[in-house]
Amino acid sequence: MSRVSAAIAVTGFLFSGASLAEDYRCASFANDVYGQDAGEANSSYEFAVSRGIVDGVFVASQRSPLAVSQDQTRGQFRRAVAVRCSSHPDETVENAALTVSGLLPDASEYRSMAPLDFNLAKSSIVGTKVSLSGDLSVSSDSATLYSDEMNTNSIKIDISQLAQTDREYLTENCTGLCQITINGVVSKFNFSEGLKAESIAHE
Repeated sequence: MSRVSAAIAVTGFLFSGASLAEDYRCASFANDVYGQDAGEANSSYEFAVSRGIVDGVFVASQRSPLAVSQDQTRGQFRRAVAVRCSSHPDETVENAALTVSGLLPDASEYRSMAPLDFNLAKSSIVGTKVSLSGDLSVSSDSATLYSDEMNTNSIKIDISQLAQTDREYLTENCTGLCQITINGVVSKFNFSEGLKAESIAHE
């Protein structure tokens, strides 16, 4: 059973019922939530089903270690989903709820990973936005990230697409080894997977 259907089951909604509201997108849900907060009555079946999905995700997030810590009420969670829906009007309500809860990573955000975990999963996460930290050694447009000084757990980093200021920092500070965080997209190059760097973070 998927996380979505498990969440719905918690509140007694069948996943097949939710599919009837799949054309009811985030824009409509946000409008209905704000209308309800303003005291407007709403007997829409689609709103009722979507609200049930959101409530189910909220309940599921209380029980999952994958979720963001929830210190809000059910109503506050609904409004948080409505806020996301306002800025992502074409998203499905269930995806918005899962993203707000932390059960579904936001595709626009980088997923933090340890170098060892990255190397174990890299072939299956090509295209994913990832954030890696470790010791970086730079040479021209390529670099190698180590989880600690010069061990065998290394990751190839393509730095050719970094902003000029970031590349200058790496050239000046990381021709030996430097502590760095690299944000980028998991990519396949040279018959293996590595990270195409998009930005860096350093002290």
